Order: sequence, then structure tokens, then C-alpha cells
Amino acid sequence: SIGIAGIAYDSSIAGIRLISETCVYTWEDETYTLNDLAISEALVHQLDNIDIYTNSWGPKDDGDILGYMGPLTISALEKGTKDG
Repeated sequence: SIGIAGIAYDSSIAGIRLISETCVYTWEDETYTLNDLAISEALVHQLDNIDIYTNSWGPKDDGDILGYMGPLTISALEKGTKDG
């Protein structure tokens, strides 16, 4: 009979189109469908208004070695953790 508010109480959704045919980059002779600038902008999109980010995409990895992340993406993750 007792209810509580969850982590996303009274939340709303912001969608960002991140993957498209125009977002292509190559690193170490492999082609990826995202680019460092697009990823970094998505990770800090409306940082002052959005409390929780969830992302179900990312570089290829094998469970032991994480795939490539560019310098802008790394900076965006650091900014989000520090200022978000």
C-alpha cells in the first residue's frame, strides 16, 4: 500500500538521431557509421536539462578490449560525469 517515486519520476524523453548513412568514419581500415563529433554532441545534448542518459549503441568490443572512442567522445563523457 506504500508507493515510492522511481529514479525517472516525472521524466520525459529526448530522442537524438545519431546513426545515419552520412555519419561514417574510418579508423584502422574499418568503417564505422558514427563520427566522433556526432557522438560527443549526443552525449552532452541539453546537459543542463537532461538528468539521465541511456545509450544502446557504441563501438565494437569483444568483452575484453573496447573499440575506438575518439577524443571528443572521451571529453564529452568526462564533461557529463563532472557537470551533468
